[in-house]
Amino acid sequence: DTLLGVSSQRLMRKLCNECKQAYAPNKELFRKFNINAEKTKVLYRAGRVIYDKHGKPSTCENCHGIGYVGRTAVFEMIIINDDLRKILKHAKSLPEIGTHFRRAKMLYLQEQALRKVVAATTAINEMIRVLSAPKPKKQKPKQ
Repeated sequence: DTLLGVSSQRLMRKLCNECKQAYAPNKELFRKFNINAEKTKVLYRAGRVIYDKHGKPSTCENCHGIGYVGRTAVFEMIIINDDLRKILKHAKSLPEIGTHFRRAKMLYLQEQALRKVVAATTAINEMIRVLSAPKPKKQKPKQ
């Protein structure tokens, strides 16, 4: 009865506003991430090189060629009320709990992150990097 809420968060790098580059992703990308292609015509990615008015390449002074400046947070949070507390006690599976969380209007980390991608705050490859499961570290063989 002491559980009041559950939250998860991740930090994602923000695209540099000076050098981020717009691109038109293929339809498969829109389909894969369930992005509305009618509303979202372009996405943005990190720009590493910018060009002056003469076409000469140079490093972005704002991000020093990294393509990102600063960070933004994405959150997944739900307040546990009495109904959800009962469900947590009696649920038989994680998908059942997830269904009830969805009914309680919880947005998943992926949905929050996609909103930041569509808003040109971050890039889709940054979202994938941050939300992917960590790769297991290779164990050194014992001698």
